[in-house]
Amino acid sequence: MNWWAGQVKSFRRIIEVTGAGAPRDKKVAFQLVKSGAGSIAPGVAPDLVVVTITDRPGKVESASVPVNENAMSPSQYLQCRINQGVFAGLEGGKREKAEVAVQRYINRYMLPRVPPARVEPRASLRKLHEEMQRNQHQREEALEHLKGLKSMLDTVMREE
Repeated sequence: MNWWAGQVKSFRRIIEVTGAGAPRDKKVAFQLVKSGAGSIAPGVAPDLVVVTITDRPGKVESASVPVNENAMSPSQYLQCRINQGVFAGLEGGKREKAEVAVQRYINRYMLPRVPPARVEPRASLRKLHEEMQRNQHQREEALEHLKGLKSMLDTVMREE
């Protein structure tokens, strides 16, 4: 859940500083780094949008999010973590219960999936803002689903 909460926070900040109501006392620029995000599988890494915000005194802030083809949705990330053995430390029965519970939750509740933002290297700040804003409601909804999933998993683990 922390992984997706961090992503949603970064998307919110990018939307805030690139939109029509953005503070005018800040200089905003972005860069698209090809395969710049962490590798999600051997040879597979999403592009990374890095937004740099500089205020008048020269204080620099940055926000970055994975974008384009290989950026993972929350459900893909959960599936990847299960495949990597995130529940391996649990006893056999608890591990199986947790994996089944997560799979069911993903299939029943985590649709529609969150599509990755599509960003072109030469896009304007306005186009970047529009793309970041486009599916923000789905990102926020996915965060709420992850909170529900965590609560459900806590319940499943207590039942045994």
